[in-house]
Amino acid sequence: MTFRLAPDSSAFDFPSSNCEGQAEERLPEGLVLQSGDGLSVVTLRGRILLWNDVAEEQLGIPRQQAVGSFLADVSRTPETWESNWGHHLTTIGAHLSGTPPVRRVLSTRDNANRPVRVHVSSMMLQFEAQLPVIVYTHTVERIDEEELLELPPPFGLTAREWEVACLLMSGLGTSEIASEMQIAYATVRAHIRNMLEALGASTRTQALMRLWSRYGTPDVAGFSQIRSVSRGRHQ
Repeated sequence: MTFRLAPDSSAFDFPSSNCEGQAEERLPEGLVLQSGDGLSVVTLRGRILLWNDVAEEQLGIPRQQAVGSFLADVSRTPETWESNWGHHLTTIGAHLSGTPPVRRVLSTRDNANRPVRVHVSSMMLQFEAQLPVIVYTHTVERIDEEELLELPPPFGLTAREWEVACLLMSGLGTSEIASEMQIAYATVRAHIRNMLEALGASTRTQALMRLWSRYGTPDVAGFSQIRSVSRGRHQ
């Protein structure tokens, strides 16, 4: 994969959304990413900023459908929807812990409902003026129906609660999350309370560790080394 600065990056602008609390998000001006594999750029909150031609071809999901959606929304079932959220959250944590994740293998379905195995690599791009983004590259392997792995039942978190969880994993506090999501401080606290209840946790750290244990590397030492991305962005 290569990335460079180009004089015109208008093709990669993330469109504004009329969704309440949805801040406009985009790649930094002049940044162009290229890969021979499927490639997507995803915000910490889980929204897709870029979806290349190979990703469109491999998964059968058009760019106009993918860009602006949550990464998890390309899923076909509630189990794979939550699994995609969980893998995104733990990918953020792994990069911030200084031990980036190894290439992951995910079982899911493409847009034609065919079973596939997706081999995923990731990197984190950090910027001075905005929060980092996660760059995913992937290849897709067609598999037989019986090769699909059975996923655990979902915890039942909503998309909003997953967004908050991802920002908590990024080290942001309640006020910073409210600012980033453009919602009220009290609303963030309500999302956190609901998340704790759904996960059977009494603290934010315990909740994140439960997500980490299911979808990431269950290494408590690694989890404790996760650093915040907020320093410099909100000061």
